[in-house]
Amino acid sequence: MPPSTTSPSAAPPRTTLDARRRRVAGVVAGLAGAGAVVLVLHGPIPQDLAYHGFADHRTIAGVANLLDVVSNLPFLLVALLAAPAVARWAREARPPAWARAAAWALVAGVGLTAVGSALYHLDPRNPTLVLDRLPMALTFGAFFALLLGDRLGDGVGRRAFVPSVALAVGSVVAWAATLGAPGADDLRLYAVAQFLPLLAGIVFLVGLPPPPPERRWLVTALAAYVAAKALETFDAPVFGATGGVVSGHTLKHLAAAVAAWALLRWVVATRRSAAA
Repeated sequence: MPPSTTSPSAAPPRTTLDARRRRVAGVVAGLAGAGAVVLVLHGPIPQDLAYHGFADHRTIAGVANLLDVVSNLPFLLVALLAAPAVARWAREARPPAWARAAAWALVAGVGLTAVGSALYHLDPRNPTLVLDRLPMALTFGAFFALLLGDRLGDGVGRRAFVPSVALAVGSVVAWAATLGAPGADDLRLYAVAQFLPLLAGIVFLVGLPPPPPERRWLVTALAAYVAAKALETFDAPVFGATGGVVSGHTLKHLAAAVAAWALLRWVVATRRSAAA
């Protein structure tokens, strides 16, 4: 008896898939537009200087804010472990040049986050926060382009890659340029760079879900990032709840490293079916 094959009717017609892509792309564009209007009406968002007052400011072994500093090491470990997998993916799956560049930008962003965030936590203030946010912005921009390319097609990802990274990194550069003028700093562009990829990922998971192998990693990455933001928000309560053992911000770094690992595994998973 011949092996069973999937009938053409089992897969959605090309026109149906294209229509779904257009609808979901419209939702993402609508969210971006609505967010831009809200931020314009809101006005400038300056950096709250109270942000630098982390709950765990203990000096241990002569290192200020030790746990918030060393908890960045997992980012470096993730980048080092993921680099061979990304190299193998690039060699075997043969993704287009823009996707390879975006994947390596993602690896670089994660690895440099370990350095930038550690330097910031050694001396928390606005100028050192720039070092923390620049590699994170690179990560956000590269991820957004990869997400668009995976869900909407290579052409969309290729066109989005450079503008997405430029907007994300430029948002931090623009904020840094205003730090010399008291009250003039504005984080609105950075808010877009940080939260639009997260919202787009959720929209794609609901409206245009990827295959199960990709979906698992993408859900893990987004969930871990949401957990990281929650831990960051509840820095002091977590520190109190653990009896002063570990703070929410320290745990935030660990959750964000899990998100970074899942994100890089998602990148590798996106082209496996094409390579098979």
